[in-house]
This record gives sequence, structure tokens and C-alpha cells, in this order.
Amino acid sequence: MKRHIDLTRGSVAKHLTLLTLPMIGGIFAIMAYNLTDTYFVSRLGTEELAAITFTFPVVMVVGALALGMGMGAGSCISRALGAGDFHRVRRLATDGLVLSLLIVAAVGFLGLLTIDPVFMALGAKAEQLPLIREYMVLWYSFVAVTVLPMVGNHMIRATGKTVLPSLLMILGALLNVVLDPILIFGWGPVPSLGIYGAVLATVASRFVSGAILLWMLARHYGMLDLTRPRWHELLESWKAMLQVAIPTAATEMLMPASRALLVRLVARYGVFAVAAVGAGMRIEQFLYIVPIAMGTCLIPLAGQNWGAARLDRVRRVRTCSAAFDISYGLLSFLLALVAAGPIARQFSDKPEVVVQIVWYVRAILLGSALHHVGVHTGYLFNAINHPGWAALFNALRMPIIMILCAWLGMALGDLHGLFLGLGIAPVFSGAIGLAWFEFAIRRAERKQAAVPGPAGPE
Repeated sequence: MKRHIDLTRGSVAKHLTLLTLPMIGGIFAIMAYNLTDTYFVSRLGTEELAAITFTFPVVMVVGALALGMGMGAGSCISRALGAGDFHRVRRLATDGLVLSLLIVAAVGFLGLLTIDPVFMALGAKAEQLPLIREYMVLWYSFVAVTVLPMVGNHMIRATGKTVLPSLLMILGALLNVVLDPILIFGWGPVPSLGIYGAVLATVASRFVSGAILLWMLARHYGMLDLTRPRWHELLESWKAMLQVAIPTAATEMLMPASRALLVRLVARYGVFAVAAVGAGMRIEQFLYIVPIAMGTCLIPLAGQNWGAARLDRVRRVRTCSAAFDISYGLLSFLLALVAAGPIARQFSDKPEVVVQIVWYVRAILLGSALHHVGVHTGYLFNAINHPGWAALFNALRMPIIMILCAWLGMALGDLHGLFLGLGIAPVFSGAIGLAWFEFAIRRAERKQAAVPGPAGPE
């Protein structure tokens, strides 16, 4: 384990910058997967586009599981690296991949058995099921190809290296862009496979990038231990990772649920309002690429320092990330004041929709500075081995504070009041996040001071 970066020394701000910059391209590449598939499948026709749209909720749920496993592994490995326990690092990486494989194998098997009832429950009609089956049978059969690379990416990031994971995500996205039109529409000797070609392109591109990543984990980083594990070590690894993975996966599922509640509130104002919020969410997603990239990098940086009992540096990580969050959020809001109109007109030529897009974007970015603070608080809690606090805080932040403020705003000012409520909600949740994390650090400092010698935090 000589190929990791020691994040317990040197400038915290510099480490955070160098970790985040490569990940921006990686996060953009992840978003490109769905955009690419949606674009090319839409050229097949409305039925095919509707079929792939029905698959998104299932893909998001499996993605939440993968993210949970990845963050669980990354959090545990980064803390083990900080403590200098390289044997535990290898066991965590190996056992984490085995656990992920077992979980996704179960998901794939159950998914294959329940395609029709699940998608009918999601609203698919009987005539749409053949296309959905055509897509999901192959996707479920090779779901491990999608999940294992995501988990492995988090493991490599735990070492302080983000360039390779980012390059592999970009490679996968580029392969998908190349393979999608070839396999969907046919080219030369390759026949037209339609919607089946879209999932085949995704599986093939993820397989290539995933195979390279696993080879790098084994050969370049030396993180895999293929000797037979002792049962107590195996169970200890699984328990440690699941303590983070389960609440993280549950939290990730809160986001689409909260967005669904929001759309339900907006729907009473008509189709123009719903269309405006849909477009606004896509603009919002684009602006959040950089904070999302930083969030994934807080795990190794805070985790290694927590494992090394460097609480002063963990607090410095919080300070640096909060300073960036506030600066970036304010800049985003100022940009929205100037550019929201021209950007909105790229999504619709209907004045009624454009007006609502502008209102939504400006309102939602009003509190984006503290929105990023809140999101990053959840990442930091996972990094310092407080996944329960992360889940509780995110449950408070998203469905409770967000929806409550939106409902109060709607009661006071109809649709525009609802938008303003969404913009104001992060001010409350971000402030709570700052105070709560400071409490966690002070609590750890008291425990550390009470233990003689160089004992670290829990």
C-alpha cells in the first residue's frame, strides 16, 4: 500500500482542490450516460423513449445501493489508511467487492423475477412491457458490471487518487457515446438492435472501464487480498461497511422521493409549471456538478485525518469546504440574476414556461450556498463514521425542511412563494449542519482528551 497519498499532512485546501478538479470531469461523465441513452433512444420513437423512462426509477434505486456500498467502503478504507492499518485496507477492499457482488446478484435475480409486476406498479401499460423486458432482462443479468466499478471507484478515491477514477468514468462515457448509435441503429455488419442496443452499449462500456479499474486495484494499488479470509475478519469488514452503506443508500433514495413530492405540489398549477420545474431541475443539476465532485472527495480527506486522530485537520476540511460552498453558491445566484432568462429560452419558446423557469432558477439558487453546506455535512458525517447522524440530518434536510418550507411558501404566495420556500429552506438546514458538525468535532476532542496517549476518535 505504498501508492496512496497521505492526506494527513500538507495543505488541506490544496489537497481538496487537487482531489476535486479531476472528479468534475468524472461526475459530468456519469450524467452523460443517461443523457446519451435518452437522446439516441428518443430517435427510435415515443414508445421506446417511454419504455426507457420507466426504467429510470429502478436504475436510480440500484445506483443508490451502489453509492451506499461505495461510500461505506471508501469511508472505512480512508480511516484505515489514516490509522496506517494496511492489512485492514486490503481486507476491506476485497471483502467489500465480495459483499457488493452478493448484493447485486440478489438484486439481479429478484429483478428478473419481478419485471412485469414492478413496472406495472410504476404505471407501465401491458403493451409497453415487451420493450421494457427487452431492456431490463439484459440490464439485470449484468447489473454487477454497473455496480462493481462504482464501488471500486470509491475505494481508489480513498487512497487520495482521483485522476484514475475520473479518467475511467470519462472512458466509459465516451465508449457509450460511440457504441450507442452503432448498436441502436446498426452500422456496417452490425445489425440494428433498437432499445436492446442501448443497454448493450451501457453494459459493454461499463465492462471495459470496470475491468481496467479492478485490474488497477489488484496490480497497481495492491488493495486486493485473494487469500481465504478469516470469518471474523470478513464479518467485521461487512459490518463496518454496511453501517455506512445502509443509511447512505436510504438517504440517496430520499432525493427522488422528495423531488416527487415537490412535483406533486407544483402539478396543481398546471402543465406549464411542471415543465418549468423539470427544466429548472436540469439547470440546477448542471450547476451542482462541481459541489458534487467536491463532496465525493471529502470522504478520503476527512476520513484519513479522522483515522489518524487529526481532529484539527478534520475541522479545517469543514472550514475549507464551507468557504467554497458559500462562495460558489453566491456566484451561482449572481449568475442566475443575469443569465436565467437566456438559459430558460433554450428550454422553451413559450413565454409562460420561460417566466416560471426564471423564477424557479433564481429562487432555488437563492439559498444554494448553504444547500451545498448541508449536502457536504452528510458526506462528512459518513467520513468520520457517523452514518446514523448523516441519515438523520439528510432526512431532516430534504423531505422535512424542504417540503415544509415549500408548502408554507405556497400557502403564502402560490407558485412563486413555493419556489422561494425551496430557496430559503437550505438556509435553515445548512445552519443546522454547521452547528451539528462542530458539535461532533468537539465531542470527539473531549473523548480524545480523556484518553491518555495517542488514541484516536471512535
